[in-house]
Amino acid sequence: MHLSSNAVADRVRRLVRRGVIRRFTIDVDQAALGRDLQAVVDVLIDGDAQEFTSRALERDEITWMSYITGRVDFRMTWPARAPTDSTSCSRS
Repeated sequence: MHLSSNAVADRVRRLVRRGVIRRFTIDVDQAALGRDLQAVVDVLIDGDAQEFTSRALERDEITWMSYITGRVDFRMTWPARAPTDSTSCSRS
């Protein structure tokens, strides 16, 4: 496109204001941080689901969480260095 950085920044700001660009994201290479495993955990709540959700959202290591129906209430994922990392997070 051969645009200056100022021209690109102005264009991006306009696209954000118009709602064309809704968010900016990053893609972290967890393996580069020594986290070669992806823990996938199903959670059955025996208590207050709202309290569980609030506490889970405070955990930086949880990268994805979804409320689902069926035998379990939530499914969540987080990167881990070893299988034992998933049990320490799930018990907190």
